[in-house]
Amino acid sequence: MAQYYLGIMYRDGLYYDPDDVKASGWFKQSAQGGYPDGMYAYAEMLTAGRTGRGADKTTAWQWYRK
Repeated sequence: MAQYYLGIMYRDGLYYDPDDVKASGWFKQSAQGGYPDGMYAYAEMLTAGRTGRGADKTTAWQWYRK
């Protein structure tokens, strides 16, 4: 759950400079840990192409379905 909140802080620029790549990395760790909000947030970042590697809607869909 802490990884999810770090992702929010990086995504929204709370206490840190906004950084989508770092945010998506924290969301991914949260998602892999089984946290539902982290799964959704990571899927949203993948869909929007905010991971530093472009949009990946196939992988995003897999995270939405979990």
